[in-house]
Amino acid sequence: MRRPEYELLLKGGEIVSPARPGRARRDIAFAGGRVAAVEESISTERAEDVIRRRVRVGVGVAAGHPRRAQSGLVGARDVG
Repeated sequence: MRRPEYELLLKGGEIVSPARPGRARRDIAFAGGRVAAVEESISTERAEDVIRRRVRVGVGVAAGHPRRAQSGLVGARDVG
């Protein structure tokens, strides 16, 4: 059997980002302690662990200069 490519999958996370006004519901996958994918739908078979709860996820930019900026997960809150 093939090993899953993601360690954790949040199904139906609500993405909140200062770069894009409004909110979007997406699946968020993590690998190596980092966000590996954000898609409308990611198969649960691709992850070792799956969390199916309403989670609000804040995404931001971690540097002042745009050329050196790295986007990443800022925080998550259980809202369901």
